[in-house]
Amino acid sequence: MAGSENSAKNSDVIELLQDLNRQTQCIGTICAVSTALNSAGIISDKQVTCYPSFESKPGSANCTGNMVMVDGNIVTGKGPGAAIDFSLKLVYELGYPGISDELADKLLAVP
Repeated sequence: MAGSENSAKNSDVIELLQDLNRQTQCIGTICAVSTALNSAGIISDKQVTCYPSFESKPGSANCTGNMVMVDGNIVTGKGPGAAIDFSLKLVYELGYPGISDELADKLLAVP
């Protein structure tokens, strides 16, 4: 958990997240790293998901508890068990739905 806490306190990470959000670029975080999105102030009134013990930390964001959540340009994953679905959703949201489907097929996963 130290990595997520350090990310949430790191000014370079916060500035990068804010810049990407201003440009409406796709931003993805998984597990407890969603707290960095809160520190960057970019998930107010967004629906996100994160590791259950961090659900109270994303501020005014709505933690859905879903394995993967997409709200606008923000893609979040609940935790390690969501890694494949999260990765496939990121590929899809980055503009490669065909590749996402192909990877899902090869991984025996549902996109």
